[in-house]
Amino acid sequence: MLRWLEEEKDNLWEVQRNLGPVAAVIWLCKKMDLEEKPDIVATLGEKVKQLSADDKWSPLRDPEQVYLLALDLQFGSETVRNHLKNIARQETQRGPLRRRILYAAVLRELGESITLPQGEPQDEGDFVALVWWAERYDGDKHIYWERFNSVKDRIALDEESGSGIHRILTVPEIAMLMKQL
Repeated sequence: MLRWLEEEKDNLWEVQRNLGPVAAVIWLCKKMDLEEKPDIVATLGEKVKQLSADDKWSPLRDPEQVYLLALDLQFGSETVRNHLKNIARQETQRGPLRRRILYAAVLRELGESITLPQGEPQDEGDFVALVWWAERYDGDKHIYWERFNSVKDRIALDEESGSGIHRILTVPEIAMLMKQL
């Protein structure tokens, strides 16, 4: 991943969908006490400040991207953090439960005290998100694992193990679930 940052340094910022992965690499570097990349961190912050959630293709409309940005920017500039907080507050009010949960997690990662968004799960991904929230942010783990167990037989991790009755989890959903196992 570090090699990717170095090799793509000149082209890294041309595609907005790179912002979340760049933030993830920076966050992992911090966690692993690897060399910090202050120039990349500064550029990332500037790019995030320029984003608008009103743009149809903005990474700010993708909860996984925003979550990755929040992980890295939790110690970033106040302006960038406030920008992400405002977006996350808006987005916790609309959309499917899994999406609202991820935006609420963004607020948690940025230091806000927010509770689990309310709503009935409509999809297996919602159950995965509920378990993830409970494990990560100290929810009622027993209740959410029981609810997950009620749908686990309808879930497949890949197409080979799935059939017509299985919902194949997305890569982010698999990551959320595997983090808890």
